[in-house]
Amino acid sequence: MNDYSHDDLADVALTLGERLKLQPAALPLDVFDARQQLQDYLAGVLTEMLDKRASRLMPMFYRLDIAEARVEEIMRALPPPSVPAALAELIIDRQLAKARTQRLYREGRL
Repeated sequence: MNDYSHDDLADVALTLGERLKLQPAALPLDVFDARQQLQDYLAGVLTEMLDKRASRLMPMFYRLDIAEARVEEIMRALPPPSVPAALAELIIDRQLAKARTQRLYREGRL
């Protein structure tokens, strides 16, 4: 069982759209009814960034509160074609953890 709600996933998709400065049409939130769809979409964005705007990756990870050591570990340990999907998973996991914590705080359960 997943320890995140559909609302958490929708919040993550919205946050990532804002943080990555994607046009609203580029991030159709109604499509993201599953984590895998979000991960596949984000992996595509990361592939493009790795190819064309690699210098923007670390500042983006910093803004998303992603540990630099984890990013470097993924980039060292995996073959290049696997890196975008692994980074997408890392980003989603971190954003879901933040969304879950914020929800629990709002509900008074923290």
